[in-house]
Amino acid sequence: MMRRLPTLSPLLFPFLLLALGAAAGCGRVLQRGDGCLLLPDPPTLPYKRLHVAVTDSIRPSALPFPANDAEALVFAQLYEALVRLDCNGRPRPALADSWRRSAGGRIWDFRLRRHARFWDGSPAEAADVVASWLWAARRAKQEGRCSPYRELEPLAERVRILDERRLRITLTEPRDDLPALLAAPALRVSAERPRLTWRLGTGSFRPESLVLPPGSVLRCIPHESHPAVPSCPLLVFERRAEEEDYLRPEDDAQLFLLRDPGRIAYHRARRSGARLMPLTYDRLYALLLPGAGASDPPGGWLAALQADLRQGDLLPELALPAGAGDLAEFLGGEGCASPSSAPDSGGASTTGGLALGSRIIHYAADDPAARALAHRIAALASPSAGGAAADYPRAAGLDRDALETSLRACLPSSAGTAGAEAPPVYILAIRRGEAPLRLLLGARALPLALTRPFLVTKGSVTGVGLGGDGMPRLDSVGWRKDRRSDLQIGGEGRKREEP
Repeated sequence: MMRRLPTLSPLLFPFLLLALGAAAGCGRVLQRGDGCLLLPDPPTLPYKRLHVAVTDSIRPSALPFPANDAEALVFAQLYEALVRLDCNGRPRPALADSWRRSAGGRIWDFRLRRHARFWDGSPAEAADVVASWLWAARRAKQEGRCSPYRELEPLAERVRILDERRLRITLTEPRDDLPALLAAPALRVSAERPRLTWRLGTGSFRPESLVLPPGSVLRCIPHESHPAVPSCPLLVFERRAEEEDYLRPEDDAQLFLLRDPGRIAYHRARRSGARLMPLTYDRLYALLLPGAGASDPPGGWLAALQADLRQGDLLPELALPAGAGDLAEFLGGEGCASPSSAPDSGGASTTGGLALGSRIIHYAADDPAARALAHRIAALASPSAGGAAADYPRAAGLDRDALETSLRACLPSSAGTAGAEAPPVYILAIRRGEAPLRLLLGARALPLALTRPFLVTKGSVTGVGLGGDGMPRLDSVGWRKDRRSDLQIGGEGRKREEP
């Protein structure tokens, strides 16, 4: 039975995880509070190579707005913001080693850690932080997104560089949560260099090649100037084809990040001999309704869909959102208004309200959850008897570029005219904490379901942490040699070499 989640704060990222503690990993010790441990047993040996399987492409050009789980996972290992959040939402030092407030929380001074350096050895200074924020704002504007630092605008008036290591932020109103706001993934610091594919970062790992595009395999090595250098000499991310994305006994990957419900069920049945760990609910699926009136209540199909979700009949790993509050958290924020949301039907079946008619329901073709939601809504919103087939809604998958093109073409003129053909509706997946597309603001949207990724681990992997962005931290991973599972894979009793 699926439980309805309470409304969560997007700034605090309170994850339902494990207690904090000390652990040894990858040759170094995790300090208390350094991160929540998904696999709390302390590793005894580092990996010679940590192999992570992903199902999405990894594009350096996506920084600072990852488009999928693989990019979010990789960027979390490579880049740092001034501040990071632990999995309980507490601000922790990252690129900045300290900060202090004055004027009741209206003025904040941040100091960068001593000897902070980018991957190429060049110093990371306060001016680089400001330049990175300005670049992120330009990228947001180019992509039609809301600003990633709305609270700091205009930046030239709010931020002052005091010296190479210090910068001062002056707000119009006091804020106690400014360090948490600066931990946003979009505010991770990076620097551009000529002829490099990757923007330089300051995180504990770096790409082995800064020039070559990653392709299907991305090899990362420790950043030797980082204060907490991982002892794992090689971190490999490999993109798997759809038909190959299982961890089988003979597979040499130790970790796998996935969200597909079918593959989650495969591992949950222990067919791979792997461990399955849920992460945080970080993706909201909403139905975007161009042309719908703000007072139109949802049709009876919504109550039927909610019943399917509660029973786990549609997708077992979905959770019901709390309503319009969840939508505001995912898309809203100061200076960037939320979409108007549909009224909550309260779970009661209604016969009137928003009828989809012959509208097309568009969704990202490579997203299993979006596909399942779109086809189920099309079935539930179809007339139970009579009517021509042309009057029925139908689901149609698009690749992501075509989906965004359709959105941009449809939403500015979503009001339509009398007698005009009804515009399509859209199943959209919105990641928590991302800068939302401005074209979504003011559109009618109906929150449908929340999803979360799962981390699959094989053999004796341990010491995996979790950051406040919901992504695993891989700089502390190791393995337990004293476990019986170290001599087996998937319970098959087959000897293997040390990783």
